[in-house]
Amino acid sequence: MAWFLDLFRLIADPNRLVDQRKLGLLLHDCIQVPRQLGEVAAFGGSNIEPSVRSCFEKAGKDKTSIEVNIIYAQ
Repeated sequence: MAWFLDLFRLIADPNRLVDQRKLGLLLHDCIQVPRQLGEVAAFGGSNIEPSVRSCFEKAGKDKTSIEVNIIYAQ
């Protein structure tokens, strides 16, 4: 799972924060391999917006960015 944390560190700012745009772009890029293999439906489809929204809702209502560690706390 360390590789997963490394991905978030790549997109995080110096304060280890990730905004919705950066998270959305990361998820969009990650879904490209299953899309090319015709397996995107097995991963919930290609619409990443609900996943991004869910992450930020779990972090708190008024969050504009999430700390990288939040993803592993829940």
